[in-house]
Amino acid sequence: VIASAEIGGGETLAPRAITLASEPGSAWIVNTGRREILSLDLTSGDRAVISSGDTGTGPSFEAPLGIAIDADRGTLVLADPNAHATFVVAPDTGERVILSR
Repeated sequence: VIASAEIGGGETLAPRAITLASEPGSAWIVNTGRREILSLDLTSGDRAVISSGDTGTGPSFEAPLGIAIDADRGTLVLADPNAHATFVVAPDTGERVILSR
């Protein structure tokens, strides 16, 4: 177990998808229950919100389910079937933009 209520600090987890980040020792988590994207430190288990209704700008997620990295652009791409949308997220600012509907 890398992260849980007992391991690491930060948001409560309700993960639906995870992808390894470009930086060694890090990952991105889709925390569907809370409609947010978290960064995860794979060593400590610490988690931090990088994009949610309260963090970053742009349209809110409804129920994000999948995540991928666009390494060429340095962004995250998320599928949100409830919003009928694919989002692009800037991990450094949390900014959300709808790529397609």
